[in-house]
Amino acid sequence: MHTEPEEEEAGAATAAEEEEKAVEERAWEDAVGVSDQLRAGTEARRIHEQARQAQRDQRDQSKREEGQNFADEDKHEKLVIDIHSDKDSASMNVFPSPLPSTHPPEDLLFDSIPLSNGFLKLSVSPLSAGCRAILMLMREEGQTADVTEVDIMRGETHTSEFSLLNAKKDVPVLHLVARQADEEDYILTETSAILRFLCEFFPCCLHWYPRDLRQRAKVDEYLEWHGRHVKQSITAIIAAMTCTRDVSLLSSMSTQFMDAIATMDKHWISDASGYLCGPSPCIADLVAIAELETVELLSPDYSKFNKFSR
Repeated sequence: MHTEPEEEEAGAATAAEEEEKAVEERAWEDAVGVSDQLRAGTEARRIHEQARQAQRDQRDQSKREEGQNFADEDKHEKLVIDIHSDKDSASMNVFPSPLPSTHPPEDLLFDSIPLSNGFLKLSVSPLSAGCRAILMLMREEGQTADVTEVDIMRGETHTSEFSLLNAKKDVPVLHLVARQADEEDYILTETSAILRFLCEFFPCCLHWYPRDLRQRAKVDEYLEWHGRHVKQSITAIIAAMTCTRDVSLLSSMSTQFMDAIATMDKHWISDASGYLCGPSPCIADLVAIAELETVELLSPDYSKFNKFSR
């Protein structure tokens, strides 16, 4: 038989449990709401860019019909390989292509890259921060590539066809198509590796990855630190919101993310330039910008970080 104090204690414990459960449910509802906003924002952006791309394609087609082209001032031509492929067939055509002379549009979405020269191919997803960083570099320098959007939400990275490109089944993937019979195609994965490769492959991109040994080492140092702190915490936050529904993990990873921002503000961002690793922007800045885009809808408070928020 329960005594009155025991019943009161049991009632208080039950009330405390119910309150704790209600707090968790409210926190989860907030997280789900932000997750839905993330998905909706991505889909709206995709639809908007598809419409813009259709307009660009129509404009380019009109110019081609009028006999115009996009060659540089001297209208140099080079021989390139264009690979057209679908699920059922693939064909290869060799044709002369003009060197690009104009910079691409200023927006930072994947399908605004100029028409490809058929030599360099990129498999990307707009949901991937690493892919966004790579495409920012390409656009900033007006370089071209065949860009294929991979729908990671529908499991397209797990198809047998994609596995031939990347056995790790993720994006981004760089595919350098062989132009000679005695050459082999070249496949490269991982964001940092691809960014470094592109800076060497396109001479105009060299300033994004400093030639000075000490400056370059600082860029490499940041990229290593970024992956273990900024990227790791953001990945865990998104997973907690969309997959595991783990409120405690969401809270701890949010704290870890803000700690990483504090470190960026104090130790990485230059007082003089406002860039991460020196007097001018580099691939480290592109990686950071692309990564932080992922948490924009969470509206993190950067106001107490002087250099970061300016």
